[in-house]
Amino acid sequence: MRLYKMELYKLLYKKMFWISLAAVLGILAAYFILVCVGEERSTIDGTLYTGLEAVSRDREITEDFKGVLTDEKARRIIDKYGFPSQIEENYGGFRDENYLNGFVTEYLGNGYMRDWEDYQISTGLRPLQETDLGKAAEMQFWIMQKAGRSLRIFFSWE
Repeated sequence: MRLYKMELYKLLYKKMFWISLAAVLGILAAYFILVCVGEERSTIDGTLYTGLEAVSRDREITEDFKGVLTDEKARRIIDKYGFPSQIEENYGGFRDENYLNGFVTEYLGNGYMRDWEDYQISTGLRPLQETDLGKAAEMQFWIMQKAGRSLRIFFSWE
């Protein structure tokens, strides 16, 4: 154990270790900012937003629909933003979706998106009870009931 502590001490007190650590963390931060956030897209009322602006606009539009997801709330989302339908080759989803209508379409829509040659655009919503989300909530409710505890589900963007 003494040898381990001594070697760790020697490693941590070298300038090159801290310079390398800072360089690796800088590269990871740059990758996250440029690639992960930079590729974020959101289409709201026909206007395309990208990057951090897309994330902030998605957060703004979700404020109106906070709370428990219901069939009526999903219908309001689709009435306001519509079903996404634009397909582009080599992109793994619909190009004209925002966070809300993308989520509702993926989990409640009657369409599917496997790739750019095998997809069906949603034209309607399935009842929440018939979807995987409804089945998971029902199972969790059953488990919590058996355990004698109340069910609390939280979802947050933060």
